[in-house]
Amino acid sequence: MKNLWPFLQHLFDTHNPAPETYQKDFPEGQTDSPSFESLNKHLPIGRPEAENARSIHKHLVSKIPAMPQGVFHGRGVVILSNAEQLQYAATSIGMLQLLKSRLPVELWMLNHSSAKGDWCMELISQGVACRFISDYVQNATGILEFSHQHTAAALLFSSFAEILYLDSDTFTVINPDNIFDCWAFTSTGALLWPDFWKPTESPWTHYITGFSNRVQTKVSHYHTADSALMVWDKKKHWQTLVLALYYNYHGPKYFYNLITQGGPKWGGKDTFATALRANPGRSPAPYHVVPHYLAQVGLNNGKGGPRGSGVCVLQADPYYPNAFQAMFLHTSILRFGVRDLMCDTSCIKDEPYTRPNHRQRLVGQHIRDPGIIMDPKDSSHSLIHGRQRLLAQSQLTEKGVDPEESIWKVLERLSCTDGAWMHKKLCNNVRSYMNGTFGVVEYWRSDKTLVCRL
Repeated sequence: MKNLWPFLQHLFDTHNPAPETYQKDFPEGQTDSPSFESLNKHLPIGRPEAENARSIHKHLVSKIPAMPQGVFHGRGVVILSNAEQLQYAATSIGMLQLLKSRLPVELWMLNHSSAKGDWCMELISQGVACRFISDYVQNATGILEFSHQHTAAALLFSSFAEILYLDSDTFTVINPDNIFDCWAFTSTGALLWPDFWKPTESPWTHYITGFSNRVQTKVSHYHTADSALMVWDKKKHWQTLVLALYYNYHGPKYFYNLITQGGPKWGGKDTFATALRANPGRSPAPYHVVPHYLAQVGLNNGKGGPRGSGVCVLQADPYYPNAFQAMFLHTSILRFGVRDLMCDTSCIKDEPYTRPNHRQRLVGQHIRDPGIIMDPKDSSHSLIHGRQRLLAQSQLTEKGVDPEESIWKVLERLSCTDGAWMHKKLCNNVRSYMNGTFGVVEYWRSDKTLVCRL
């Protein structure tokens, strides 16, 4: 597998898009519901330029190598994280364990410096393997500068043949082990979930990628996809994943601007759906979009109902096409990391900590942030200090789940018993909050036995 990247990099470098860059700042230029006129004017693409780009793309597709044989095996979960998001990845792994998932897990990071202390060694005994893109991609930090670019690489180089992919801030709320057996996946080999945003792609996108022989004359009817969770069968979609990596390799300078044109969620999120529609296998390669629109979950208003707009979203179990049964919680705004929620002056002193906001995550900047428990300006501060749930329970139970107490059990285990995350004050803060909020608390002794405390 380590010989695959030099071939792909040469292939990608010799098929630079034309022009090589669209100079557009991000995120810039589009509203949540753009008109066709604004989309058509955003990038000034002419017919000769589009024909050249289409020709380059077609030739690239014809050179995509076949999937290596005997390399990928079995089913598993791929979780992608950077150094700042490892606390969320820890929660995601903990939820899989709490739900008794038997799927092996690979935790992917850009390079070895992203890892946290000896945590990777601890994870081995839990059936979790740390994997690093830099072990497969030379100069990964320079080539794949943006975190958006890492997803396609993790999917391609993962050892699994069938993959449930999760961003670090996406948690399972029911056991996901049977997801690979549902008809929607076995009949297509690719599962996607809908996202908030309407498409903002250039009308030339489908023409350049070979999906259509015509330029769009109206806003695309395809909805954007939530790239925080996907399911893939590599055997059926190897060429699709290579093409998605090509889009992301040239993403920041070209494809991100072509596909999203500075719209919400500029980056790699819709490169996968675009690659699927481009159909590089040149034979039917269908995919399935879960038919249920995501369900927003807001902050608790103090009475169990929502306050304001959503801070997390629930995504549906694909086994149930006629009714929404939640399977995943994408914590897109309020993220359940033990340090984010429970850090105070003691853990700041022990381990310097940063929590970047969304814009700073895009450009790789960071700020000092002591954690929500200390920050009265944070919208969750009063709920934590008032010993109230953070999420609107009514919106959770409406979709058949109520995972918040389980999430806190995971946070308690991490802060109280897991070596890499253990911190006495964090542990005390979590247990105090759980005792005041949920009444009866299950917690873990140092020997990992589960006990109850009234």
